[in-house]
Amino acid sequence: MIDWEYGCDGIEWVPTKEERETPYPGGLQLEKVQRPGKPPIPRPWRERLSEQLISDLKAWNDSWDAEGAPDLDTAGVLRERGSELAVRVQGELGTDEWEVLYYLGDRLHRVHPPGSWPARTWMQELLGYTWPDPREAAEEELRVIQWLRKDQQQAGYTSQDPRELAGEEARIREWLRKNQRETGGDSSAPSES
Repeated sequence: MIDWEYGCDGIEWVPTKEERETPYPGGLQLEKVQRPGKPPIPRPWRERLSEQLISDLKAWNDSWDAEGAPDLDTAGVLRERGSELAVRVQGELGTDEWEVLYYLGDRLHRVHPPGSWPARTWMQELLGYTWPDPREAAEEELRVIQWLRKDQQQAGYTSQDPRELAGEEARIREWLRKNQRETGGDSSAPSES
C-alpha cells in the first residue's frame, strides 16, 4: 500500500486475511523464518524495488509532514502523486502476485486489477478482515492497563501515574458499564485490583 505515515517510507505491506491470522514465531527475525505451507514472510522493499523508486516514495512520504498537516488542496496533490507512485510500484513488482493499493479521495484504489473500495470499509470488503467484538476488545485493553499499573507499582514508580493509566482504566470501565446497560449483556469485565 502506498500511504503516508509519520517517519516511514511511504509503502507498507498489507497482509492478506490468511497472513494476518497466521501466528509468527516470537522473538525471531521474520525475514529469516521459513514456514512451510504458510504465507511468505515479507522481505524488505529494497530487495524488490529500485533505489530511485524507494527514494521517491520516501521523499513523497516526508513531504506530508514537512510543514505540518497539509491543507485540502495540498493533500489532494499529494494523493495524486501517491497514485502515480503506486503505478510505478506495480510496474516494478509486476502483476502476477502483487496488488498495489493507494488512497485517493475517500476511497482506496487498486492499480491492477483496477478496483476501488470505501476508505472506511476496504479491509473488510477487499481482504475479508473481521474485527473483534468491541466489548471483548475493551475488556482485553482493560486487562493490559491493569497489568501495566501493577507493573508500575512493583517497579516502584514514584510518580502518581506516569502513563495516566488510571484515567484510561476509568474510561474503559465506564464504556463497559454503559455497553452492558444498552445490550443487557452480562459483564465479564476484569475486576478492579
